[in-house]
Amino acid sequence: KMKQRKEFEKHHGIKMKQRKEFEKHHGIKMVKTFIEIGATLQVNISAAEREKIEAEAQLEGDMIRPDLFDDAQQQVYTMLKNDLYPRFRNGPSFEKMLNAIYQMQQEEADANTISEGDEPTSPPAKSSSIPAAGGGGADAGEPEAKKKSRAC
Repeated sequence: KMKQRKEFEKHHGIKMKQRKEFEKHHGIKMVKTFIEIGATLQVNISAAEREKIEAEAQLEGDMIRPDLFDDAQQQVYTMLKNDLYPRFRNGPSFEKMLNAIYQMQQEEADANTISEGDEPTSPPAKSSSIPAAGGGGADAGEPEAKKKSRAC
């Protein structure tokens, strides 16, 4: 164990006691920033999980368990996956983002065509919406970002 400590200290340049204090400090900072009710960037987790984390963070000692935030992280991930992301994806902000990506891709393609010495045969369309799928298959005319997002 002493050898591991020396190797860690050599590699990271800090003593184990300083490392423990550093971890405790950052763990408490995470609680104050994300977990406490009214925190600046409070995450939505169960009351039981919040109480468990706050209680353990208040314990005397040098360290906060490395896995203390794992269950809270899983709760946030599940909420994002099952609720927030699907609502975002079906909302106007997602469509607006796809339109912006499509427009940037078109402008880049037009710039590449001009820089290669070829004149574009027609000016780029000034459309604020994604072209409808047409003749060339189910996703013809659809921006690449939209095609990729359906795969998610």
